[in-house]
Amino acid sequence: MNRSDGPRNEVSSNREVVNLVEMGSQLPFDWGEGRIEVRLMDDRPNTPGRSPFDAQIEASLRWRF
Repeated sequence: MNRSDGPRNEVSSNREVVNLVEMGSQLPFDWGEGRIEVRLMDDRPNTPGRSPFDAQIEASLRWRF
């Protein structure tokens, strides 16, 4: 993000390299489906000089009728 380290970047005011991994699975059921996703990032925008690890989990259910 922000390769030129310019102040006008909307996402990050300083240069950052963020590696992101996203995994997910969808499970079918008789009544619908379930879904789960996991995201892992080794840095976040606007954190110069440090690299905070971030993990997120998302789950959803969808019913058919």
